Amino acid sequence: MVINKTTSYCCECRQSHNATIEQNGEHIDFHVDCPKRVKSSRISSNASIFLGIRKKYSRDILSPSSHNGKKWFHLVEITDDCNFKCPVCYVNAGSSSSKTFLSVESVLEKAAYVKNSGGKIVTLTGGEPTLHSGLPTMVKKISDMGLKVEIATNGLQIAEDSNYARILKKSGLRRAWLQLDTFDEDTHKKMRGNNFIEQKKKATEHIISSGLRLGIIVTVTSLNINDIDSILDYALKLGSKLDFIVFQVAVPAGRYQLPQDTLVDREAVIKRLMDSRILNMVRSLDCFWPMPAFRPWQLEVHPDCAAVLFLLVEGETWQGFIGG
Repeated sequence: MVINKTTSYCCECRQSHNATIEQNGEHIDFHVDCPKRVKSSRISSNASIFLGIRKKYSRDILSPSSHNGKKWFHLVEITDDCNFKCPVCYVNAGSSSSKTFLSVESVLEKAAYVKNSGGKIVTLTGGEPTLHSGLPTMVKKISDMGLKVEIATNGLQIAEDSNYARILKKSGLRRAWLQLDTFDEDTHKKMRGNNFIEQKKKATEHIISSGLRLGIIVTVTSLNINDIDSILDYALKLGSKLDFIVFQVAVPAGRYQLPQDTLVDREAVIKRLMDSRILNMVRSLDCFWPMPAFRPWQLEVHPDCAAVLFLLVEGETWQGFIGG
């Protein structure tokens, strides 16, 4: 059954072709009508959740964006160097012997573009941004522009240097997004190539004690999807010290070295959250909303790409969810 018709850019032909999103039983498939061959891919394993999120979208899903391409936040990759060699890395960071570090001036030019285009937040990433010696200077100068500055980090440098997070905070850093996938050493070795779990916990401590806001990013595969409860148990006990947990599904790009059957989709993550023993009040799709195409947020995220769950936290315990 055809859900909607659309168009899609074909990298092979370098042209846009007609495309359809179709329901096939409990799956959602995407078909691109390339003249050379029809290209199909499965984009969801759970049609009920996929369509349920769509129904909550506040406007016509096929209508042009009302934001003219403006985005609140922008990612700026300041280096391709990394002190991890993660088998799930989608940018293949740290694989080259020639390491690139953008100059402070170059990064400031990119930040100026963000500000002039209406952006509010710059997230410095990589590779691993803490390997760039100019990071504190970048943070200060971008912050002085009136932009909010964040970093996405594996946390190793922050764990090993107890003062480093304080330096970044003093420079004007607002939030550190910490990659944290599992507390199981074997799974961590398979996904990240190391067993630096204690270092992750130490990085969390240093981020919080410095006064920085904390976000946790979990890259989800079939290897760690059942570890979500242990991550939630750890993270929610941080209480108001934690701003966000982002569950992002792994993508077969960059240096992704795991078998294809380790890939999961957004709907599998939502289903796992609904089944969580930790989130015992979150048992239905009523708790989840398109991210973030609902008032008062107006950001550029397609409702098929993400969903949001708001949790009410008091002290070091969560009290329930908002919405539904």
